[in-house]
Amino acid sequence: MECEASFRFYAELNDFPGADQRGRDLAHPFDGRPSVKDAIAAQGVPHPGVELIVANGHSVGFDYLLRCGVRIAVYPVFESYDVAPERQAVALLAGCAAPASAADARTQKR
Repeated sequence: MECEASFRFYAELNDFPGADQRGRDLAHPFDGRPSVKDAIAAQGVPHPGVELIVANGHSVGFDYLLRCGVRIAVYPVFESYDVAPERQAVALLAGCAAPASAADARTQKR
């Protein structure tokens, strides 16, 4: 059974899907349960430039599996806004700890 997800890319991530698809919702048909990372890549957007993914209003990771009718918003790496507090709040609600910053994340990996 083929399903469809709706993707919206913001800021410089709009440069990848194509000029005629910038600044609007994009329909993404799929079969099975692909990851959001694979679906983003299938639309020509490199995942290293992605900072935040929101599925139906909830922050998700690259491993999130698409569902029929889901709305995905994809945001680039933020250069002037620290999203660490939002990430930490999401992690706390999910029952796990999140590093407060990218530097903390690198320190925890060591």
